[in-house]
Amino acid sequence: MKIFSTFALAVLLTTATAHAGTVYLDDALGQLWAGDPTTADYTLVGTSATAAGFGGFTDIDFVGSTLYGLDPSGNLYTINSSNGQIISEIGSTGVTNGSLVGLAGSPTGVLWAGGNNNVYKLNTTTGLATVVGTGGGGYTTEGDMDFDGSGNLWLTSTAPSGGSLFLINKATGVGTFIGQLADPNIPQVFTDVFGVAYDSDNAVLYGYDVSDDQFAINTANPSDSILDEATFNLVGGGTADPAGILGAAFIATPEPSTFVLIGSALLLLAAGLRHKTNRTV
Repeated sequence: MKIFSTFALAVLLTTATAHAGTVYLDDALGQLWAGDPTTADYTLVGTSATAAGFGGFTDIDFVGSTLYGLDPSGNLYTINSSNGQIISEIGSTGVTNGSLVGLAGSPTGVLWAGGNNNVYKLNTTTGLATVVGTGGGGYTTEGDMDFDGSGNLWLTSTAPSGGSLFLINKATGVGTFIGQLADPNIPQVFTDVFGVAYDSDNAVLYGYDVSDDQFAINTANPSDSILDEATFNLVGGGTADPAGILGAAFIATPEPSTFVLIGSALLLLAAGLRHKTNRTV
């Protein structure tokens, strides 16, 4: 009984560590979508009338479990990821020229933003943006940025052409041009890449463009990126969103079965301990 309980407990707890991630997408109509990037099926979560009024969030991203969004005037918000509604308006970033169009939550819990040829760190209490380093390197933020599993910061740029991928130096803000995002097998060049999300469960950096293409970004050779699922499906909104995707954000979430497995493991452990106690009396 003791051997079986120990083995079963190990199996259950190992299984319980499995996670399934979710990508959230937002558009110009104030709609928030959520889905599994491995299937490319996204379901409408909800619509914010306020966000629709200002043309949608220019980008969204998570820091921990909190979803943040930027408006075209450079104001920072928190968003309810379960219904798409705005929870609070935090405040102005101070960058009000409309250039802030990218958000990225770092592995250390810092919210970054991209605008023109600079990157910023945002104060999530006040919204205030602080420029990082000197910037430059030929990039103009196209729509999004994100960190990969190694802590590298990637950004899509309209320069030297739409759909250009840059690696950002986190100390200086300087960008290094890596290449043009494209799939040579179609062939297709990806431009207007307004969404970037790193799937930490599967170690895949996804890109999303306004044509509703989801593709796996090859950071070593961007021109050899792979179109994934052809066109992603917005369930309830057709296979193409006429509003255009403006941002993407990934969060790793426990599978519902995780809690059941953990509970089962704890019960099994308790049963084993009782059995052991009874034998020693």
